[in-house]
Amino acid sequence: YVEMQLEDCLAEGRDVDLIVMGRPEGQECYCSANQMLRTFMDRMIGSYPTVVVDNEAGMEHLSRRTTRDIDLLLVVSDASLAGARASRRIAELVGELDLPVKRIAVVVDGAEEMAGPVADILDSDGLRLAGFVPHDPLIVERELAAGSLLDLPDDAPAVRAVEGLLTRELEEETR
Repeated sequence: YVEMQLEDCLAEGRDVDLIVMGRPEGQECYCSANQMLRTFMDRMIGSYPTVVVDNEAGMEHLSRRTTRDIDLLLVVSDASLAGARASRRIAELVGELDLPVKRIAVVVDGAEEMAGPVADILDSDGLRLAGFVPHDPLIVERELAAGSLLDLPDDAPAVRAVEGLLTRELEEETR
């Protein structure tokens, strides 16, 4: 029954399928939901050449080991010092938990550059910058209209930026 419900939550889109994880069962507890997601992911992963897991902000998904054998962990941050420090902490947690992550890179959202001190934090910790996703008014427009970001036009600034950084990351993967 649970697997059927999870399959029912699978939204099929243009070249992308999406599962949205809902709310916890109890106060601040995602244990059961994470276990179901892990089981479902293990079963479904062979059906897709690429699986992208977009987690809520935070680190609990890593510590609960929702996913296994991660080829690329993209840590999304803003261009602030707090964002760079959080990115560093996520990379540290991956090491502390001995998670099977092949590569970690940071994506800076809502900006096209970073101030020196922010870049210095990433550099000093050996975190690689995958790229920037600029502020895109179309994203705000879609969000306010409760529309899907999957329907953004191919020439939208955010779409072009994400496609570019994913192309670079896939090329890096094949090296």
